[in-house]
Amino acid sequence: MTLTTEFLGTFSLTTSASFWGAGGRFWSMSLFVPHNASPNRTYEALLKKLGRFEEAKSLMRKSIPVARRVLGSNNETTLKMRMIYAKALYEDPGATLDDLHEAVTTLEEIERTARRVLGGAHPVVKSIEAVLRNARARACETPSSGSA
Repeated sequence: MTLTTEFLGTFSLTTSASFWGAGGRFWSMSLFVPHNASPNRTYEALLKKLGRFEEAKSLMRKSIPVARRVLGSNNETTLKMRMIYAKALYEDPGATLDDLHEAVTTLEEIERTARRVLGGAHPVVKSIEAVLRNARARACETPSSGSA
């Protein structure tokens, strides 16, 4: 499977994925997300549909530094991308305690930033809070012997 992401200025994000599916069929999809649309749903849908957590995490690890450089660390899209990365960490069935700790730490950091930049009533802040609750719950239910 190949996942690629490109930033086109500060106005849009293009995501494409290619992979071999069941029965040896080749699938390819491209998604174009304008700057005012929610990449959250796009990435989340792609991640869940493909069930490819490692590739999704790798894609986000490459994309987030670009978003920070192009859009800024406090930009709403950058914050959403970091939230999606944290979700990929804790939703992965093979997540280790280190992954869960990284997810919770990342979410705590972006929650503080989003609250400061966007305000406590902003829908993105509310989403981050909900994801943080889920990550903490997952971390609490995972036995400590599960880390590598």
